Amino acid sequence: MLMKRLLPFIFIILFLLSDASAKEINRAAAKSVVLLFDLSYSMRLFDTHFSQARIAGAKRAAVTLLDRAEKNEEWALLTFSDRDVIRVLFPFTKRVEAIVPVITSLKSHNTSPLDRALREAGRYIIEEGKGDQREIIMISDCMVTEGGYPSPELLIDHGIRLNIIGFKVETNPLWERAARALARATGGDFFPLNRGDIPLLYPDGAEQSGASYRSNFNILLVIEGFLLLLLAVIAAYSIYRIKLWRRALAGAAKVEKYVKFLSLRILDPRGGKKIHRFSSFPVLVTRGKGGELSIEQGAEPAVRRQSGAVQGFTIDMDNQNARLNAIKPLLVNGVMRSEKKLKPGDRLNLSGYRLVVEGFFSENVSRPEIKKPDLMLQGAAFIFLTALALILPGVIVPAGQAAAVSEAASQSAVARNRSKNHSASLQAPLQGEDPGGKAPAQGGYDPAAVIGMALGRAGSFKSSKTLELVEPDQKPEFYQADLLFIHAHPDDESLDFGGLMAMAAESGKRIVQVLLTDGESGLDQYPRRIVGGLYPAGDMSGSELASVRVKEAAAALQLLGADTYIRLGLPNHPYSSVAQELSISRVIESWGGEERVLSGLLELIRGYRPKVIISPDGPSRAREHFEHEATGYLTKKALAGLKLGGDDFVMGHIISVDPLQRALYPAAFKLEVMGRNIPFRFQQLQALKAHQTQRDASVIGVEVRANFKDEYYNLEFWDSGMTLDEYLSK
Repeated sequence: MLMKRLLPFIFIILFLLSDASAKEINRAAAKSVVLLFDLSYSMRLFDTHFSQARIAGAKRAAVTLLDRAEKNEEWALLTFSDRDVIRVLFPFTKRVEAIVPVITSLKSHNTSPLDRALREAGRYIIEEGKGDQREIIMISDCMVTEGGYPSPELLIDHGIRLNIIGFKVETNPLWERAARALARATGGDFFPLNRGDIPLLYPDGAEQSGASYRSNFNILLVIEGFLLLLLAVIAAYSIYRIKLWRRALAGAAKVEKYVKFLSLRILDPRGGKKIHRFSSFPVLVTRGKGGELSIEQGAEPAVRRQSGAVQGFTIDMDNQNARLNAIKPLLVNGVMRSEKKLKPGDRLNLSGYRLVVEGFFSENVSRPEIKKPDLMLQGAAFIFLTALALILPGVIVPAGQAAAVSEAASQSAVARNRSKNHSASLQAPLQGEDPGGKAPAQGGYDPAAVIGMALGRAGSFKSSKTLELVEPDQKPEFYQADLLFIHAHPDDESLDFGGLMAMAAESGKRIVQVLLTDGESGLDQYPRRIVGGLYPAGDMSGSELASVRVKEAAAALQLLGADTYIRLGLPNHPYSSVAQELSISRVIESWGGEERVLSGLLELIRGYRPKVIISPDGPSRAREHFEHEATGYLTKKALAGLKLGGDDFVMGHIISVDPLQRALYPAAFKLEVMGRNIPFRFQQLQALKAHQTQRDASVIGVEVRANFKDEYYNLEFWDSGMTLDEYLSK
């Protein structure tokens, strides 16, 4: 009854506030807003804090911003990546709802030319915008993987405010700090989006200029009032539904419910037979190293990933069908399958166990009694929200609001001068700096300048060393090496070892890189290469592709500071689907047999006598290319043979760990390649771009590695009192 009496007063108050705000907005000058959307590959990465891909959260934020647009504002949608640099997907319009379908269809693909995108967006709003207020709202993860770091001067000179909606990249926070410095130079700011909260770009107390910003206090009040009213209605509706639910439950002690079952007949290798019925899904069936069959109902997906089983599968079922997902391919009806929609009569073979799908059926079960709900908390919440909605206008709109708005407007000129001074500090030369240091709270240099410097240094980096290329069957001229890197394909050296190799070269270490294959069976993917020279107009394959990839690897290794590049020229196997996966033994057999490959590796190791050997893992805990695993396996065998022969000059063997799969290697250690030593990560990104025929390196590798300031390695053995950091600094 109390709620019914109060509702009319609430609506009257909100209507009056909304009407006053609308009149003030209509009197305000128009504003032009460019929504600049990042479509680089890194935007599709999964954000653990946001619990979905970045681009999904970015789209939701963009749509919410459009929903908040005022009637007198015009908006335009621009996107950027290195493929088209910048595109005007929707020109300026006041019908902002028409932009929403375009946003929902956006897809990310290439790298991030942030500097060019902001310059073009600035020119567009200057030439096409009709409002006397100008603003760019950029939605981006702020990775700069193409070009240099942007300057705010164009935006400042033309009175364009830049606000950035981004992500808190905890694995490489320097990007966020740089983006915040850039936005604040224009009078805007950086708003993180990780927790699913839609950023409010113009909060109470923020610096504002122009008449169009003066209505923000009233707008905020209206928004908060409607929100509280909505919460109150939801609370009342919830109480009403709970009461109805209680009455319905009181009429019947039990409610019939049909549950679907799966019947599975299992024949063990000794002839035993059991029939199992399952009603909780997924069902996880594994056979461990001891040979026993293990069955678990209601298994979580993480169980499958962490399982140490030799072989196994899960069966998941919904109202329509059941589906099999195997940990490793197994025989289903005589065919090796990883996935299959199951039907009655299907036969599965799991390492000697035969499993037959008997069928699916429903059974009538009873639902347990439900206790009477306690409504005290809901009632208290309802009363609290109603009272809060009544007192909110007096809290948000203080008596001195008009004076505060006037003061904020008078300070706009001061803010602009401060922004220009800050812009100059971004571009000032850095003398005697520690490029990896964190920006101090006051004074010093800021991350934007440091990143700009690092990009410039990496872009012009040239090693003073002359790279020696050793062809297959060519006898190397051995010397005392410090680090020996071993991997399977051209581009692996830059993806997995690039930061470490650049650090080692900077400290004067002599570096040898061994690549077992030339990558001739891979796909020729060239997102932005220029035809001519190495690159023909069409796709390459076979020996032509191999010759180009050898040259690309040599260019990358030259950038990273390696001394010697050794090609073993072993056959490279195609791998574009699970059906093409090979076992380690099959790969090594195609390479001429274990004895032949091991003798060649041992000859190189004994010849160069390195202190540290770096390779991939094999067999790997993570899902890796089967030739990576074969390379890791052979490296371990070679080092075991070396110790067996009494040679102990190798003090350490470390294996590279993909930063996206580091949870599988809990003992892995971090090696800082960006942050403390700024240029090395950027140097690695330049090396990755040298692999222009390989999108996995020149786009995906660049975009993913930019997210991490560290490389990760796991120790196979380390017979030294020094850490790797200490060894590199000697």
